[in-house]
Amino acid sequence: MIRLLAAGAALVLASCGPPEMPHRTVIIGATLIVPDRPPVENAVVIVEAGRIRAAGVQRDVPIPAGSEKVNAAGQFLAAAEGAVIEPGQTANLDLRGRPEGPPLRRMRQGVWITP
Repeated sequence: MIRLLAAGAALVLASCGPPEMPHRTVIIGATLIVPDRPPVENAVVIVEAGRIRAAGVQRDVPIPAGSEKVNAAGQFLAAAEGAVIEPGQTANLDLRGRPEGPPLRRMRQGVWITP
């Protein structure tokens, strides 16, 4: 009986570990298109757990270690229709080849839904 309890305790302890960090994606180098504001060139947008954590010029937004990095240099990043690019908002983003062009990639709720 004691061996069984010890084995059970070992299994429980083995499954305990540090909590998983939420998935974090960093989009680097795109020109950020925000309505009624000038475009932000060489921008960084950090998406964590489905929400925008930070957005701004690359020199002002530190890139967290361990993030999935997306090189978007030469592309344009805009909010999907009805969405906004602001910290705390749901990450519904379109990555485009031209400012008004069709999306090359779409992110919805922080997840890329197109390659």
